[in-house]
Amino acid sequence: FNDIKLFINYDYIFLDEFHRVGAPEWNKQIEDLLMFNPKSKIVGTTATHIRYLDDERNMAEELFRGNIASYMDLGTSIEKGIHKKPIYVSALYNIRAIIDDTQYKLERNNRAKELERLKSWRIIWEESSGIDYIIKKYLTPERKKILIFCKSVEHINYVEEVVKPVLSKFYNGEVAFHTVHSTLGTSKTSKIFTAFEHGEIPQIMFVVDMFNEGIHVKGIDTIMMFRDTISPIIYFQQIGRCFSVGQTQNPLIFDFVNNFNIKSSVYSITQNFYNDFEEHNEDHYLKKRNVIIDFYDESMDFQKFIKGFSYTKTWEEFYEEVKVFITELRPSEHGEWTDQRIL
Repeated sequence: FNDIKLFINYDYIFLDEFHRVGAPEWNKQIEDLLMFNPKSKIVGTTATHIRYLDDERNMAEELFRGNIASYMDLGTSIEKGIHKKPIYVSALYNIRAIIDDTQYKLERNNRAKELERLKSWRIIWEESSGIDYIIKKYLTPERKKILIFCKSVEHINYVEEVVKPVLSKFYNGEVAFHTVHSTLGTSKTSKIFTAFEHGEIPQIMFVVDMFNEGIHVKGIDTIMMFRDTISPIIYFQQIGRCFSVGQTQNPLIFDFVNNFNIKSSVYSITQNFYNDFEEHNEDHYLKKRNVIIDFYDESMDFQKFIKGFSYTKTWEEFYEEVKVFITELRPSEHGEWTDQRIL
C-alpha cells in the first residue's frame, strides 16, 4: 500500500493466502492495515498456514489466535471422495547424467570390473528408466492439460529439450506448448493463459513460479515436477494444481526430481506428505499410503543399482597390490630395500 491511511474504517478484511503475512515484505503493511481498522472482522484463507521453513510459524495462531472455522487436510478430502485419489510417480529424469557421473568415478579409481558391469547395464537402465519410458507408461491421451514446473528460465530451456520430443510423439504432433515466467509481462502472460485454458488440442505449459498459487485452470489433471524444493508450501502448491472437485481423471503427479523420497534434502516434505495420508488407516504406513494414494517408485531399483558400485578398492585388492610391491623389492648392498621398478 502506498498510503496505508487510505485503507481505514473497513467492516471486513479478507486475507487470501494469509501464510504470506509472515514474510518481512508483507508483515509490516498488514500490521499497519489491522492497526488502522481495529473494529474490522478479519477472514483469512490458505491451504498452508504453517511456514515450515520459517521456524514452523503457525500463521493461524499469530493472526487469528488459532480460530480456524474450517480445516481439511488432503488425505481427508480424498478419503471422503471430495477429491480423487492421485497417481504419484516418483522417477528421475537425469538417468544418463547419473550414469555418466558414476562412470567417471569408476574410471578415476581404475575400477575395471565395476566399469564393465555398469556399461553392460547402461542401455537397459536408460531404456527402462528414462523419461520417455516413464511418460509413455503412465500418461494417457485423455489427459489434455499438463503443467510442467521448472526451477528457472534457463532450466525451462533444458527441460523443454528433454520433454517436448517425447510429448510431441505421444500426441502424434497434435499438441500445443506454452512457456510462462515472470519476465514475460502481464499482457503476454494473459494471452498465454487464455490459449492454454481454451485450447482444444492437448496443452502443455512449462512454468516458473507462475502457477504455484492463486491460479486454477479447469481441466489440469497432470503435473510434472522438474523443480526440486525444500519448501513444503511450494511442494503442496504444485501438486495442488492438478486437484479439482468433480474432475473426471485421477490427478497424475510425475515427480522427476524425487521430491517425495530424498530425505536428505526434503525430509520435512516427505514427512508432511506421509502424515496427510497415514492417519486414515491403522495399518503399516506403506498400506496406509496405498489406501489414499497410488504410489509408483520408478527410481528405487535404479538408485539401489547405482549405490551398489564401489568407487574404492577392497581390502583384498589393496592386499594383492602390497604383495606385488613387496616381491619387486630387494635389499641394496647397504642393506636397504630398493624398488626394482625404478632401477
